[in-house]
Amino acid sequence: MNSLSETLVLLSMMASGVGCATEDPAYGDGSLGLTDPDHSSVDNDGDGYSEDEGDCDDLDDQTHPGTIEVCDGIDNDCDGVIDEGVTNTYYIDADSDGFGDDVMSVEACRAPDGYSRSASDCDDANDKVFPGNVEYCDELDNDCDRTIDEDLQEVFWADADGDGFGDPDAALYTCEYLDGYVANTDDCDDTSEITYLGADEICDELNNDCDALVDDEDSGLD
Repeated sequence: MNSLSETLVLLSMMASGVGCATEDPAYGDGSLGLTDPDHSSVDNDGDGYSEDEGDCDDLDDQTHPGTIEVCDGIDNDCDGVIDEGVTNTYYIDADSDGFGDDVMSVEACRAPDGYSRSASDCDDANDKVFPGNVEYCDELDNDCDRTIDEDLQEVFWADADGDGFGDPDAALYTCEYLDGYVANTDDCDDTSEITYLGADEICDELNNDCDALVDDEDSGLD
């Protein structure tokens, strides 16, 4: 074969690709070899794992089997579960006082609007009621300690006959004075305004002065 013929044959072979390997641009290293049509065995992001080896996002070098799962809405370790073991539980905070109610909760990386890490609110409809709040005298358990108006109430006694002296058997615990109540228990008969501790004893078959004696020597009885 003369040189012209050899040249023509060589050009024909080069044009048809016979005897020559093509470079797979996915490798990017200039090596020769047959092209991988779907690139599934290629580690595109350089994290040490290809799709064939379980990389679920071969364009992100922080996502691959065995990596640490972080709370970012991504399946970092490619186990088919997103944010497992790294979310927090948040509870509905309907009154926006910073304390939630365990009646409704969500799992999330950070608190959504209207939710709180705490589930200790004893009244999630009242922003004046939550753990640690100051107790007010308002017939509410402001601090959620299951006691209402503790250490703020005073005791008063009913004064039904209006003589200024109270019935020791009719106590009322309240934060403020109420009409019809007094702060003493000096009435032994709260149905008679002339019967109370220290009243003048008169001859009327009553124990006016509450000394346990009826019409005694102080009554003026001769």
